[in-house]
Amino acid sequence: MFDSTALPGDFHGFMGGEEHVFANSLIGLVMKYRLDTQGASYFRGVQIIYPPLNARELGEVLYKADRAPKKYTSFIIQDFKNGRLAEISCDPAAMASYFEKDSSLPFQTSPVFFKPEVLDKYKADPDKYRLDARSISCRNAWSLQTYDFNDAGQVHTMIKYLGDLPYAEQLHWKSCNESPKAPISKRSYKTDFEGSFDVEPDGLRDLKC
Repeated sequence: MFDSTALPGDFHGFMGGEEHVFANSLIGLVMKYRLDTQGASYFRGVQIIYPPLNARELGEVLYKADRAPKKYTSFIIQDFKNGRLAEISCDPAAMASYFEKDSSLPFQTSPVFFKPEVLDKYKADPDKYRLDARSISCRNAWSLQTYDFNDAGQVHTMIKYLGDLPYAEQLHWKSCNESPKAPISKRSYKTDFEGSFDVEPDGLRDLKC
């Protein structure tokens, strides 16, 4: 649907000119428009655009996409298990849990660090993304379970949660990935590693509450 009106600065009502109706069934377009003798005009109409696939075809595409192998990219992580910086895939198969004691793979909780502008994309579109104090979500399509800021202003999260993102989002985060300039935040260490509550004062969080 489209609707546009143009009025001169001294407009006092439409004067002269007739309203016309245009319709083209081949392209599914119908509209009405008018241009008066004082330069005022309007046009309003709709165009019906049919999807390229019918319901069955679209269902088959979505079915195949849902079952296609998921793609993963790699990130520079702080592999504290092996005492190094390393670039590894966020594929769950490339990391280990605390219960896999014989595995040399980095922990799923290995921190990954990013430039702060990685969040600009989500701040700029609040209708599509929800940016909370510690999590990000996209219209129930995906979510990043946790993130925080360290003392150097870097955004950080865990490699495991990056693997939960769609591949396009992984690439966005990878574009801002960098080596750590400071450890993870004290708040993240307390809540994500010690499993305790964050009771430190937070003015912005308290204001939202």
